[in-house]
Amino acid sequence: MAISDSDTIVVSGLKNTAWINSAATTNATLVYAGSCRLYGGTLHNKSATANWLKLYDVAVAPTVGTTVPKMAIPMAVGAKVDLGGILEGLVFQNGLAYAITGAAADTDTTAVGAGDLRGALIWK
Repeated sequence: MAISDSDTIVVSGLKNTAWINSAATTNATLVYAGSCRLYGGTLHNKSATANWLKLYDVAVAPTVGTTVPKMAIPMAVGAKVDLGGILEGLVFQNGLAYAITGAAADTDTTAVGAGDLRGALIWK
């Protein structure tokens, strides 16, 4: 059953955690194939440059630079961000995937450094 943005969901049981620790790539990662919601998370940009976490509503790992993100989250140098208020209840119909790039454009393919961005996404 697909979840819509207007659905009210009562969360019972445990939520899932997708840990993020960037490799020296764009980190195209499929977290889950299927309908789900994001409930929050946390990110820390340990890099000396800004990075972008891009979230995708797809059932496979995104093709970075081609697949259009559902949302892009800017991470300033040294920033620590609590994603609870930003992401709470965000619906992904097809699946949840992410990538990490060095610039904001949907078409950007700038790889980030190993360990530059760390954190977690909480989803169910």
